[in-house]
Amino acid sequence: MMATTLGGLDCLVFTGGIGEHAKEIRSAIGERLAWMGVRIDAASNDAARGRINGSDSAVEIFVIPTNEEMTIARHCAALIRGRHAT
Repeated sequence: MMATTLGGLDCLVFTGGIGEHAKEIRSAIGERLAWMGVRIDAASNDAARGRINGSDSAVEIFVIPTNEEMTIARHCAALIRGRHAT
């Protein structure tokens, strides 16, 4: 795991369909990463907005919405135009 090589995490971001909408998955990931000081606040996790780490967490944890369809569309359009998307 890269976090071990880096000596831990500064920040953990949940995004995309599962990251934004699956509080159970976020909670399970938080439990698996507890050894690194990850603590997810249950009420914040239920609300799934912005910062969801507990006050005792060594890691900042965020839920950040994304528009995956728009990102895919931009990349496809760039491929059609023959250049890389930015």
